[in-house]
Amino acid sequence: MRKLILLLAVVLFAGIANAQITNEEIALVKSILNSERKVFFAQNMDLTTVQSEIFWDIYEDYEKEKAPIGNLSIKLFKRLIKEEDTLDDKTLIELQKSSLKNQQRRLALKKKYFNIIRKKIDVDVAVRFTQIDEYVNTMVSASLLESMPLVKTQKK
Repeated sequence: MRKLILLLAVVLFAGIANAQITNEEIALVKSILNSERKVFFAQNMDLTTVQSEIFWDIYEDYEKEKAPIGNLSIKLFKRLIKEEDTLDDKTLIELQKSSLKNQQRRLALKKKYFNIIRKKIDVDVAVRFTQIDEYVNTMVSASLLESMPLVKTQKK
């Protein structure tokens, strides 16, 4: 499972980095990645039947709220790739501020859903959720960072 998630993330972000992947292909890889992510959660959450009924509704809400954050990450990544040779200080600052704000949105969403799960199910389930979410996000982020070009020094 872990290898498949990594492979899909590599395909997605390497394809974007090489500008060889269409929006339809991005959507397909994201869909497969989301399905694999859900399977990974299902295999590792260790829920009772009652907990499971509550959890999966919450999980679906979380994924819906998280989607625009992921989409913005991809948009920022594509822009960095597209404009990497012409980035001026103003654009670099704008991209960095947008990226940091997006990271804050992701963290705020994770906190929100930790509290929802803690209150509606149990603190152990909420912690497990955040651990698994962080694990998968770290794998995907590592793949993204591996494909991301470093900003070139413009000033010499």
